[in-house]
Amino acid sequence: MAVTVKGHRMLILSHDEEALQVGLEKIGADGIEAIVIGETEEEQINTMHRLAKSVGGGVVVAPLNVKIEDVVDSLSQQLPWIH
Repeated sequence: MAVTVKGHRMLILSHDEEALQVGLEKIGADGIEAIVIGETEEEQINTMHRLAKSVGGGVVVAPLNVKIEDVVDSLSQQLPWIH
């Protein structure tokens, strides 16, 4: 899902569709999309670069068993140094 945190656009990836689905409304997102990022490290890196370019921002991989709103809150706390 693509979100904006403190003016920074980012795509959040997760292995846990349910964790994303539950947190959508809480963070103001409207949907999720399943993607395959690749099997090799090189394919995964290339996919991440393409995804970042497509959203005009960064790519964040959410840790397992972490609620999406907790990921966004954590990013929000860590991003003030950018402004």
